[in-house]
Amino acid sequence: MMPALAPSDRRIRVAILAPEHALGWTIMGPADMLNSAGTVWSSLQGESRGANRFEVAIVGRSGQPVVCFQGMRLMPEILLEDAGYEPDVILVPALFEESVRFGRSGWSTPWRPFVEWIKARHERGAFVAAISTGVALLAETSLLDGRKATTHWAMMEAMAANYSAVEFVHQTGLQSAGQGTRLVTTAAGTAWQSLVLLLVARYAGAQQAIELARLFSTLSPSDQGRRCCPGFVPPSDHGDTQVLRAQRAIATSFENADALANAMDKAGLTRRTFERRFRAATGYSPLAYLQEVRMQRARHLLDSTTHGVDDVASLVGYGDTAHFRGLFTRMSGMTPSLYRETFGMGGMLEMAQEVL
Repeated sequence: MMPALAPSDRRIRVAILAPEHALGWTIMGPADMLNSAGTVWSSLQGESRGANRFEVAIVGRSGQPVVCFQGMRLMPEILLEDAGYEPDVILVPALFEESVRFGRSGWSTPWRPFVEWIKARHERGAFVAAISTGVALLAETSLLDGRKATTHWAMMEAMAANYSAVEFVHQTGLQSAGQGTRLVTTAAGTAWQSLVLLLVARYAGAQQAIELARLFSTLSPSDQGRRCCPGFVPPSDHGDTQVLRAQRAIATSFENADALANAMDKAGLTRRTFERRFRAATGYSPLAYLQEVRMQRARHLLDSTTHGVDDVASLVGYGDTAHFRGLFTRMSGMTPSLYRETFGMGGMLEMAQEVL
């Protein structure tokens, strides 16, 4: 079994660099995802607001707005000259600007302060990740020399020619420079989302990474209809406080055989009244609601652990594995094994263990 990743017990400082002509979505996208980790999912589930492990800051060269590619402007929160700021993680966004022609002498001159800043912080222990064409900025530090990296497919050939000491790898969305290097690069498209999930898995735990992956699904509409399992958002704005007590009881004891009896007891209602009020408030019968909660937890376990299907069934309250398999398949649209094959994050979690 893969060793568990130990979530950090403190907030992790993440610096997202904002050089001129960066692609704004590779700055704001990671910022939004990291700021959502541990909080938005809890809110959707009707739970108390969770804790966010990340302290995200946009880092720029001056106190003036940064003009991104296509003209979007971003205001830095931290400046490169702020000597007291020491991030745990540095994210380098993608760059797009006509003068960035890899191989042309001096192309990186305007970004040289960022290059030196990255190198100095990495030497002091920071993890550094570069997104797509932003890999050129990381390559300028020489930290990738003699190591593997990836980048945008359209720039792969030119970048490999200009940075011949770097081994550029095709057909991979996320590439570690090697164990213990604290260096990762991503390719084109939305590969930076996998990078964010990697960080969340390492610093906040596998479960938060799974939750975030569901919230920020990037499957196409056709794929979502065919492959994406439905999530379950417990209704909580119905105003029936006794039913809410029952829902909370189910959330904390769903794996027990007497989960429904316990929920009814917490609500303080007779069976007939409990069933009528529960359905009216939530739209589910108590049993159907319990099944949804159990299947949600089963998906988490299949996503983020190596537990066998028999063990998963037992952990969510089913002693009969065959019954669990049939119920899971009906409610999720695929067997437990296929679900794990399709959505499991074992490889990513192993990578998080290796490089961070």
